[in-house]
Amino acid sequence: MSNSLEWGIHRFRDFLEDGVYDIVQPDPHWCGGILECRKISALAEAASKQCILHTGGIGGLWLAANLQVTGAIPNCPYFEYLMEPPVWTPEIRDVFLKAPIRISDDGYIDIPQGPGLGVELNEETISRYTVQAA
Repeated sequence: MSNSLEWGIHRFRDFLEDGVYDIVQPDPHWCGGILECRKISALAEAASKQCILHTGGIGGLWLAANLQVTGAIPNCPYFEYLMEPPVWTPEIRDVFLKAPIRISDDGYIDIPQGPGLGVELNEETISRYTVQAA
């Protein structure tokens, strides 16, 4: 079975129909994107299940995308996020963003409010790490 099928909407549908999940945890990065994640959350909502996105410590854009999806789905009362300081800090995670996404002392994260994913890219840092094709 392909990885996209394991993580995509059809597999989530099968598991929901079989009563496997109490909570679904898709990740837009792995399940096929923001729209696919939204569809999976709608399936979960129809089954009266919560949808708590899976979010690791990988990159500020990934975090910003997951925060936007969280704000757009009605059956997502929480946000799962794992970060492992001191090695993985907001400054390292968000190196390509103009400003890091902060987690408050009481564990809340504001959903970025700018256009698109709500964050601004740090073009200077991106150009520093850009490799020109031959």
